[in-house]
Amino acid sequence: MSLDLATRREIETKLVVHGGWLKRSDQPPFTDAGLWEYCRQLSRGELGEQIDPDLLPAFRVAFDHGFQPATVDLTATMSRLRDMGFYAEVVSDDRHSSLVAGRWPHHGGATDPWPVSAGPGWIGLNSVLAHTDLLTVEPIAAAASSPVPPGTTASQLATAIVRVLNQNPDQWHGQKQTTTVDLSPFPASQSAPGADTLSLIHDGRHLTEIFQQQLTHLLDDLFTDRSPRFGQHATVFSEIPRHALVSKTNGLIIRRNDSQLVFSDGHTTNCDSILSIHLHLT
Repeated sequence: MSLDLATRREIETKLVVHGGWLKRSDQPPFTDAGLWEYCRQLSRGELGEQIDPDLLPAFRVAFDHGFQPATVDLTATMSRLRDMGFYAEVVSDDRHSSLVAGRWPHHGGATDPWPVSAGPGWIGLNSVLAHTDLLTVEPIAAAASSPVPPGTTASQLATAIVRVLNQNPDQWHGQKQTTTVDLSPFPASQSAPGADTLSLIHDGRHLTEIFQQQLTHLLDDLFTDRSPRFGQHATVFSEIPRHALVSKTNGLIIRRNDSQLVFSDGHTTNCDSILSIHLHLT
């Protein structure tokens, strides 16, 4: 199929731009049919419905120049995972960078490894990138790894990581403690349980909304600390008391999942019903 040279160059230039836009927008690359249809629109009727096997490879080269199907943005993938409610970080050593992810934060060491990693990658101008020929998604606890095909987007890589996470859930490798739950009196004037304890107590007088804001700030500070002590031993009094007794929970807090406070053995407490929390600092 003959095509005016100026028109062909115009189409190829626009394909480069559009390919880059699709990549930044986290959209998948064009199929051959989709690419040809887009080129037909750009040609203003000069191209027919039938794919030209001579022109399509040149159009694909131009599109790939902008889309860069052989690379995946690990930093964008990290953001996608965080938006999905998972914890993710991009970590680097002297040789390469990689993306690690889990259902709660991990130290990454031998006693508390991240359950899934994706890499290797390298540090680009504005983000960490990985080449699909080398990139794999690998559960830390298993020898198997899954290769990543060309054209993979940040969201698709995030979905693949979540799939592996669901098959290889986080394991608590640090100190593990069974959560104990019982009924206990909770007077509004309750005092802190002792020294070396950081306490937040609902005084029974001020608005519950204020206490919930204070609780959120306390938990966010705990779990976003650059050197957090995950597995923080805590005592939590919860449930709005209709009588003198409320639920008293003792255990190791390892994360907050939305409105749930999660202990090391999987027990959860609803943050909305917490009356006091005591973090034992020793």
